[in-house]
Amino acid sequence: MPKLLIEIMTEILSYVEDDDINTLHSIILINKDWLQVGISYLWKKPFNVKYPFKNLYKIITIILFYIDEKQKNILKIKDLIPTKILFDYPYFIKQMDFNELFKLIKIWLNNNKPLRPNLERNHFINNNEYFIYDHSIYHTYSNEGQEILAFFESIFYIIIKRSKGIENLFIDINKNHYEKTFFIPNDYFSILFKGIKEDNRCFIGLKEFVCDGNFHKAFIIDKIKECSREINHLKIYPWENSIYSTWNDDLKSKNIKELLQIQKNLKSLTYSTVTNFGRDTMKGLKGMVQESLEIFKIHGDIITDDELKYLKKCKKLKKLSFILIDFNHPNNILTNIQYPELEIIEFTCCNFTRDALENMKVFIRNNGKNLKEIQLNQDLSRIPGILLSFSENCYNLVNIFVNIKDRNNMLLLLKIMSQCKNLQKIHVGCDGKPKFLADPFMNEFTHLCSSNLVELNISNWRISLNIFETVIEKCITFLKVLKISCDGNIKDLEIMVQIFSEFHGRILKGFSIQENNYDFDNLKLVEMIW
Repeated sequence: MPKLLIEIMTEILSYVEDDDINTLHSIILINKDWLQVGISYLWKKPFNVKYPFKNLYKIITIILFYIDEKQKNILKIKDLIPTKILFDYPYFIKQMDFNELFKLIKIWLNNNKPLRPNLERNHFINNNEYFIYDHSIYHTYSNEGQEILAFFESIFYIIIKRSKGIENLFIDINKNHYEKTFFIPNDYFSILFKGIKEDNRCFIGLKEFVCDGNFHKAFIIDKIKECSREINHLKIYPWENSIYSTWNDDLKSKNIKELLQIQKNLKSLTYSTVTNFGRDTMKGLKGMVQESLEIFKIHGDIITDDELKYLKKCKKLKKLSFILIDFNHPNNILTNIQYPELEIIEFTCCNFTRDALENMKVFIRNNGKNLKEIQLNQDLSRIPGILLSFSENCYNLVNIFVNIKDRNNMLLLLKIMSQCKNLQKIHVGCDGKPKFLADPFMNEFTHLCSSNLVELNISNWRISLNIFETVIEKCITFLKVLKISCDGNIKDLEIMVQIFSEFHGRILKGFSIQENNYDFDNLKLVEMIW
């Protein structure tokens, strides 16, 4: 293939998002040249996709081609696997997402169930010698549960051994999603990582690592620590329940501290102080300065001066997030913290004492001039006066995510819109319950929507059909995304959106109307993407 042609193709593919499987799949079907160049992009992130791709589970069939013949016989898949493969597909994989991989395995097993013989009772226990994980420990598990674990193990090791390098690793098994995780033993992932020997070279170039859920993490962290020194984005949550953390998990604060100490270019750190263990870890970090840290997210129950002392030293922070935090100390250090590059601040379900809130307002005053985005994902009555503080000190906002559901806060939002002329995204709700009757304010609101605005989500407000028409007429020329809850007949709404889109030459890429599930007659949730 001519060199120039490869460079042109590569340049074109660089504009396609890694998780846009539909587009990448279409590209490789153009001809052999596009196939040769595009296949590595298509298989870069096979477990996370941007749009629904109903046959995605078939990648499991392709990966199973590479396991040895004995395991194929044990898994009862020999007749379902192709006899020839064009590429070394696992070589291209740069991302592993355990949740998505489990999901695809379950779909694959369900779709191929009629084509495979029934397994005898204790089938995997009787064939333990072919697996790293000892299934006999959990002999009470059903054949189906052990089968999913066996398939996951086989696929996991194929990817680890054949990949040229994993850049994104998500072991994010949500402890609340029991339908996905009830069959996963606490020590399962730890034992799989113990089985990795020389193959841990595949983690040398790891850029993003997420480790969250109620399972043993210490050996996983230590294995990553052996070779990964280039992590940019790190999220680690300890076992949520402190009692079980003591009994079942051998993760220690030194595991986390040692992992952080060897990172050369850490840009994002998400951590939890929800347990005593988590708080002890933060105390251990306060003497460390991550000069390159740009994003810090802290999740937990309280925040003390120990955490804030660590934060104070991170001078290059661009995003600061507080999630489920109780500011029940005065937190006087807040008044002395200044971040010259801070652009985003987030509060999600936080509570403040009076002193802590006043100190936070001082923090906003000291750092507000550079802020580009605020995220207030909670009831504003729990942080009274915070929106006023933002309106008085932040004149360069670009994105606003705030839960507006009363007149006073609506007036403050209008004030922010009038003084921030470059707003690109406005989201006015986080709970999805359209209770606020916004009609009296919408003429002024739409008047303040500038042509810079590309995304508007006012689905948390209740809008009449007439006001819906006003919003469409005013904003359709510049918006790319509009999400709105309004009264009206579905057919009338469809016709209105189509007429305005055609009149202004806007092509609808996505359009949906749903009945809202709350206690409002005739309320529809309308989403438009141009």
